[in-house]
Amino acid sequence: METVYTLHVDIAPVPPEVIEEQERRMGYFVLATNHQDVAELPAEQVLREYKQQSSVELRFKFLKDPMFVYSLFLKTPERL
Repeated sequence: METVYTLHVDIAPVPPEVIEEQERRMGYFVLATNHQDVAELPAEQVLREYKQQSSVELRFKFLKDPMFVYSLFLKTPERL
């Protein structure tokens, strides 16, 4: 037996005042970069890379663990 779902959608334009109110309530998200040529780096790419930063931090969290670092390089003062 096959199940068939039907979806009915009414699309209406959103009044500009509703959009303005939502923008006011949501505030702003500031994107900052030290990239020299901002014209070549679109805001979407800056945001995408910012969002990926947390996954990178989580994956390499162990590198900041003192037990990991100590066991590799810090056993003698000459290695500092």
